[in-house]
Amino acid sequence: MTAQDRMRQITSVQVVTPDLLRLVWNDGTVVLLEGRAALGDALYRKLAADGAFTAVTLGDWGHGLAWPSGDEVGADSLWLETLSAQGRDDVRAFVEWRLRNG
Repeated sequence: MTAQDRMRQITSVQVVTPDLLRLVWNDGTVVLLEGRAALGDALYRKLAADGAFTAVTLGDWGHGLAWPSGDEVGADSLWLETLSAQGRDDVRAFVEWRLRNG
């Protein structure tokens, strides 16, 4: 694992639509992520039902996203979704393999 993989941070998050987030990463990567894909179906449904999805903020030090309800999603899983959104499933599979195998 490279230092960049361990140190990935989100520098900004913006709600584009009630189901779409725009993330900017510390390496300059910009991506639009669908809420359901980025958060998982159960968490997305909970936040959407409460109307809280759009109240997203950056978590501490950009290491994830947070909501007033206390729900959080880590940058590591959001980075994997970023790779998929960019059509880089091959890279995602390799990163997942590296994480599993140290």
